[in-house]
Amino acid sequence: MKYLSSLPFAGTILITLLAIACSSGDESTRRPDPAQMFARLDLDRDGRISWDEFRDVPVRSGTAEERFQAMDRDSDGYVSREEFLEARPPRDGNRRGGRGGFGGGQR
Repeated sequence: MKYLSSLPFAGTILITLLAIACSSGDESTRRPDPAQMFARLDLDRDGRISWDEFRDVPVRSGTAEERFQAMDRDSDGYVSREEFLEARPPRDGNRRGGRGGFGGGQR
């Protein structure tokens, strides 16, 4: 019986947590900054992303290999920071003229 008195309090906490989890939030909290994403993918910190570093990245359309090749504009087998940032769509959803990127779009 003692536990029943704490149910309303636990219910309030649960509802609050669900509301926080379901809130849409602003775009900056839902998608990482492209520069931060590049830093996370560049595992060996050499300033470029190799295919081995990129191969397991989930992409929205196409395959990871297609996306990697689209970002590797100079075809040197690596995606430089500049290539990555150009291919990554800005947070407002408009493209910056880059080819490929994670969100699909025109090539």
